[in-house]
Amino acid sequence: MCCQVLTIEHFNKDAGVLCQHCVLGGGCKIYKKRPDVCQDYECDWMMERSIPSTLRPDKVGTILMEDADSDEYQAVCDPKKPMAWRWMWARPPSPRTCATWRLAKWWHQPG
Repeated sequence: MCCQVLTIEHFNKDAGVLCQHCVLGGGCKIYKKRPDVCQDYECDWMMERSIPSTLRPDKVGTILMEDADSDEYQAVCDPKKPMAWRWMWARPPSPRTCATWRLAKWWHQPG
């Protein structure tokens, strides 16, 4: 999903357009020679084992990305599902999930 949702300037690829090197269900055609921007990308869902499988990006249409300027996450949605981020909050996440995402402070704000 990251190869479709994210902008990749190296390939002059806009958000919402599938990368020309992506093989659906097969990965990247240029994986061994992919540019630094692709090598440096880490999928938080894959890296953080405590994020439940129900929040897998291709299932919910949203990628959670760390905000470089804060300790929170941004929801980057598939343009075909622009409101997908709302599904994730339809029911409260567990305190463990909140802590994992560093959203506990935001989630538990009074009022």
